[in-house]
Amino acid sequence: EAWVKPASGSCSQGQVILLVGTGPQNPCGEGHLLSGYPTLLEYDVDPNGCGTSNYLSQPGSYQGVWTHLAGTFDGAVAKLYLNGKLVLTRSIVQPPTVPAASDYIVLGDYDFCCNVHAFFAGELDEVRIWDRPRTIQQIRAGMHRQMTGTEPGLVGYWRLNEGSGTQAFPTGPGPTGQLGSGAGVPTW
Repeated sequence: EAWVKPASGSCSQGQVILLVGTGPQNPCGEGHLLSGYPTLLEYDVDPNGCGTSNYLSQPGSYQGVWTHLAGTFDGAVAKLYLNGKLVLTRSIVQPPTVPAASDYIVLGDYDFCCNVHAFFAGELDEVRIWDRPRTIQQIRAGMHRQMTGTEPGLVGYWRLNEGSGTQAFPTGPGPTGQLGSGAGVPTW
């Protein structure tokens, strides 16, 4: 889950907000993906690789607007929540593995292949990864507050409050993130 504020621009494929997958050696391997751009926010539960039909996509006008985006998966059903409201559900026949702290985690960018990046054009805040599906009540109760980093099931949490530099430090579990290079350096 994360707070997102897409900027202007467009992309033929979703811009990566958060990817939890099997790793850079298999960039289109199984995993969970939150993506979006100014007119669409998505959650994908992907057992087979890039471009599956497991996307839950919600069109709208998101440019310049802070929106809370959460995707959950209980092993059978994927759910997409926007601003604490359930907007889409989909049964998933072949599920991927559940995210773990050791999985490959990417915020705001992904090199799908051959240096084709899917940069997220916009702002991110309060990015969280859970090892269990959260209920709508839990999502609503937590979306407007910072976590301590010790909540049960929290396996990755980045407040993104550093203010400068090219590293995102976790609060609690999760690896330190390297943010951008060259033109991809974040603005705070």
